[in-house]
Amino acid sequence: MSAEEGIARAKEYFDAILEHIPAGVAILDGRDFRYAHINRYLADINGLSIAEHLGKTIAEVLPEAAQHIVPRLQRVLDTGQTAGSAEFGARLPGNPDEIRYFLDRFFPILGSDGKPRAVGAVVVDITERKRAEAANAAHASEARFRAMLEWAPDAMVLADRSGRILLVNTQTEKLFGYDREELIGQTVEKLIPDRFCPGHIDHRTSYVAAPHPRPMGAGKELFARRKDGREFPVEISLSPLAAHGETVVISAIRDVTERKKLEVARAQAEEDARRRFEELTHATRVSAMGELTASLAHEIRQPLTAILSNAQAAQRFLSAENPDLNELREILADIIKDNKRAGEVIQRVRALVGKAVPEKTEVLNLNQVISDVLPLMRSNALIKGVKIVTEFASYLPSVRGDRTQLQQVILNLLLNGTEAMKICPPGACTLVVRTARHGLESVIVSVQDCGTGVIEESLEQLFTAFYTTKVDGMGMGLSIARSIVELHDGHILASNNPDRGATFSFVLPVLD
Repeated sequence: MSAEEGIARAKEYFDAILEHIPAGVAILDGRDFRYAHINRYLADINGLSIAEHLGKTIAEVLPEAAQHIVPRLQRVLDTGQTAGSAEFGARLPGNPDEIRYFLDRFFPILGSDGKPRAVGAVVVDITERKRAEAANAAHASEARFRAMLEWAPDAMVLADRSGRILLVNTQTEKLFGYDREELIGQTVEKLIPDRFCPGHIDHRTSYVAAPHPRPMGAGKELFARRKDGREFPVEISLSPLAAHGETVVISAIRDVTERKKLEVARAQAEEDARRRFEELTHATRVSAMGELTASLAHEIRQPLTAILSNAQAAQRFLSAENPDLNELREILADIIKDNKRAGEVIQRVRALVGKAVPEKTEVLNLNQVISDVLPLMRSNALIKGVKIVTEFASYLPSVRGDRTQLQQVILNLLLNGTEAMKICPPGACTLVVRTARHGLESVIVSVQDCGTGVIEESLEQLFTAFYTTKVDGMGMGLSIARSIVELHDGHILASNNPDRGATFSFVLPVLD
């Protein structure tokens, strides 16, 4: 056999091997990588004939796959080294609607000068392997998902777009009393009281039209129904999931029966505490007015005595032959003035003693609130020889609060200040009431006496319930004053003056 015959026979053997190996083989010539040879296996994979490949560049035959392949082919030509195996996915001319996956390996083909002049390619179709891996991963993911549902502390219900139940967990069985076989395939309305079902179907339809994670029925009371027909309050969270090309909805359902009971009990306890506080506050106001009984009687007796005297004088004028009408007008004007004075005192006493519902929403000027209290203290201060001086800020921002409660605080501080100066020498008893800005966001009211002051060790306890420095005191006045101020988002404090006496102050936030 001649050399030429040997080469020809070797080529026949080589071509036969290429046609029967279960892999695609091609030789790509030149720097533009034209097909110089391709076996039928690879041609069939591409969906073209062998003739449709030969002489064409890889970019012409496989435009989508070329972007993954050409850079690696160039590296083989430039370096003369074999490129390691790589996986890629692409759409091929024979089936452009499907992505197929391949494992390729490129090696240099050397010319007579020992330099790379072409690239050999070996390609294996791994699409089925990829699909099997994806299926296994999906099964594993689904198994993990089911395990996660089983371990969830809430009842979990998975339903499709039509509301058909696809999956439930053990907590759902425990909470509703159904076996899961009784729920799978049923609509979620099986778990809802009948009276809510028509509206729920509409809500469910609108949700699946634009699904997004959210709590169900925000701001509403939601109820579910057990197998035995009993209803119970629930919280429900909805989340859309993509599964097998369609959207499903997973609902997390939590029984809030015990929490609702606790909320009702807590609300009742808060209401009872509020009512007790109001009763105690009212009792303290009545007690404070009791301390002013003598002075209030004097405050009312004065205008009543004046009314009587003026009425008697008017009678005498009327019995005269030619009464002076101007004098009578002046007498009647005095009677009206004294009547208003007595009426204002009574009205203020009724306002403080009355059991009105607290309204901490009134817009108040503290200068005016204090001015309304001072007439009730006037006679008491005169009897005890105390001079009350006011130093009001000319411009004081308004606060929001309850007028009666704040008047109670001021009255309590005035009474305490007056009591603290009972041993002052005559003419030295001055009680100063001040208002002022306190920074940019609050105002301060202070009552300064010139009495004996407070023992330093007692300053921390003054506003504690049942603590008192008075022999006959109950120890509730300052404690309630502190509670009222704190309910108005403020704070109250006490300090001794540098010379003598003490100052009690409270700070309240101004309106925005």
